[in-house]
Formats: sequence, C-alpha cells, structure tokens
Amino acid sequence: VSQSRYWYPLEFVDEYGQASGISADYLKKLEQLLGIKLEAEIGTSWPEALEKVRNRQLDMIAMAAPTPERLNYVSFTNPYIRAPMTIVTQDNQDYIDDISRLKGRTVLVVKGYASEDWIRSNYPEIKIQQTESTLHGLELVSTGQAYALIDNLVAANFLIRNNGLSNLKISGQLPISFNLSMAA
Repeated sequence: VSQSRYWYPLEFVDEYGQASGISADYLKKLEQLLGIKLEAEIGTSWPEALEKVRNRQLDMIAMAAPTPERLNYVSFTNPYIRAPMTIVTQDNQDYIDDISRLKGRTVLVVKGYASEDWIRSNYPEIKIQQTESTLHGLELVSTGQAYALIDNLVAANFLIRNNGLSNLKISGQLPISFNLSMAA
C-alpha cells in the first residue's frame, strides 16, 4: 500500500517513521475487518506510486481520486473522504469567485494530482507549475514565487495553520471536489 509522506492530515509519516493520518486509520480498520496485514510503502512519490500500481509492482494506493486515466488501470472503492478543491493565495489577494480569474497567473499543483488533469482539461489558459508537495507549494506562494496553489481544503488548511504560514488564506474554491477512495 502506498502511503504519502507529506499530505497532512490525510496521509503522512509520523516522527517514528510510521504511516499516519486518516488513510492509515482506515487501513488499520480494514486489516481488523479482513484479518490481514497490509504493508505500507512509505516515501514513494505520488507519480512513482501511480506508476508502480500501473505496472503491478504495488497492490494498492490508500487514498486517491478517480480520474479517467486512472480508471484504465485501477479499481476504486466507494469514496471515504470528500475533499473540496481550493485556491490558496497570500492574504492580501481578493476572493477568487471564478477559477477563470487565474488566467495568465502561475498556479501550483502537486505533480500527478488529479487537480492538474482537471485544470489542464477545463482551463488550458492557466499557467500550471508542478510542485513536489502541498507544503512546498504553500511555501512558494507564501514567499511570492507563485500566485496560488490549488489543493484540497483539508490538507491546505492544516498545513497553513501548523507551519506558521499566516500570510496565506483560502481565496476560493473550484467547482469540483475530489472524492478520495482506495485504489487497487
């Protein structure tokens, strides 16, 4: 099972090197219900995890959003987390009531996340730049190196509060939410 290292509080690795977060709690419950032991693969990047599942080198991803491409090589459970997709900017920016207002701006997305596919398909005029993690993206927005980060509300809000990024705010919401499921 692939477990993200930095997607707080959804999936992360704690100070003892153990898989933690909401998805880890669900996996523990699944182990109890099925009487099995799942082995977490920690530290694999998101693109690497997708590739390993596609090549049958990894059996399962603990938390992922279904996309048309992913449906070609994995099956998804019913969703267990609904994650509204939000726009994070510095706190001096106005509320963004329409994603098309990001046209011509540099917007960050975590490499390989479903939000990137959705934006590229629906708003090709938005300049997308990939980042390795939600926290890294938030730091780039905080220091003015990017205008905005698009990620889910749960992770963005948690990381803003817990990393002292007090100059950031949720400035808008996309017209979509990602229903996060297990993928096998």
